[in-house]
Amino acid sequence: MADTAKDPINAAMFGVDFGGGREGWFQSVSGGGGEVETIMTKEVGEKGFVIQRAIPGNFKHTALELKRGLTDSMALWDWFKKVEEGKIKEARVTGSLVAYDQEHNEVARWEIKEAWPSKLGFPQLDAKSNEISVESLTIQHTGMTRTK
Repeated sequence: MADTAKDPINAAMFGVDFGGGREGWFQSVSGGGGEVETIMTKEVGEKGFVIQRAIPGNFKHTALELKRGLTDSMALWDWFKKVEEGKIKEARVTGSLVAYDQEHNEVARWEIKEAWPSKLGFPQLDAKSNEISVESLTIQHTGMTRTK
């Protein structure tokens, strides 16, 4: 019998690509995907007891939270500025989140549709700190599809 067990993917090996300088290696990506809201209903059962049931409600896409070390690149700032200026159609882009194995082979890819930045977090700056300055970006989207 062939051994089909595979090692899990190292969570630290991933890249993000939204094009136009909005790509690269981020320190962390969280959130994303989707969520079905739960509606709680109450019914009176045969014996007079109240029965609570959970039924599916509306579906919503959840935002992506990206963090990376601050660099001299203005790409994320410029992207966010488009939204601030009301150029949302111009700001919407389709991009990808890619996970790699330990040998840098692509093992998973998610396409992120019509992404746009809704929040840009200013990095914490502290002269006493020995850590890198981290900027954060919240991205809204209209759907994620795993393509690989």
